[in-house]
Amino acid sequence: MTGRDAAAVLYTRPGCAPCFTLKRLAARAARRSGVPLSVVDITGDASLEAAYGVRVPVLVLPRGVVLEGRVEAAALERAFRDAAAGAPRNPARDDAGGWRRLAATLRGALKRGGGAARGARR
Repeated sequence: MTGRDAAAVLYTRPGCAPCFTLKRLAARAARRSGVPLSVVDITGDASLEAAYGVRVPVLVLPRGVVLEGRVEAAALERAFRDAAAGAPRNPARDDAGGWRRLAATLRGALKRGGGAARGARR
């Protein structure tokens, strides 16, 4: 089964601001990636309330990737792209990407001898 065969499921409830935001972002990412999105209101369903009550919004992507609460748009887009491609992914590790880019930038500055690093060596 490919990522395009399975749907992403967003568990939400009315009046939940993070749910509203994630629903809009997920709908856009789903359209762009071609992964179907199903939105499920947990209100009134005892089993869903027990499973997701205080954790909403919860987005379950194909291949078992689960995102909860506030999710950055870029990480969400990557997760949907990966789901569409059928690649397993741990979106929590994506947060380290910004730090890796910053570290690479600083290493480059140190090699060139620029910026504050130059003053520190003298």
